[in-house]
Amino acid sequence: DSDAVRRLTRAVERLTEECQKREPAGKPVGIVGRYSGSDTSYQTVVSWTVGQMWARNHGRLDEVSMNSSSYAKTRFRLTVEGKIFFKDLQLQSDLTLPFRPPNELRRGEEVKIECKSSDGTAIIVTATITGREY
Repeated sequence: DSDAVRRLTRAVERLTEECQKREPAGKPVGIVGRYSGSDTSYQTVVSWTVGQMWARNHGRLDEVSMNSSSYAKTRFRLTVEGKIFFKDLQLQSDLTLPFRPPNELRRGEEVKIECKSSDGTAIIVTATITGREY
């Protein structure tokens, strides 16, 4: 029934508008980092401290991603707000992790992706962090 479709469409549009009103405007954060080496202790690939980009008091983490030239020899560690999400993680391929609201971070809190070589083999790692400061 076309009337039902119109009503449903209007309801979806209203919900979308409500969600957009609740979404903090803020400024985008997109940081790319790279590590190249053979260290067997963790090295920072990329990090974001809320407030460092736009001097805002709050942040929202949207996504992290990571890849390596040698997944078999690379170990990853992800830390958010001082909490280790994973460590010594060996990937089989690129990894992208989306974070869904609510996930508010306060000024000074850090998101960090680190890597290390499992045995001293040279690796090349790239990682990204995206989010917003508001």
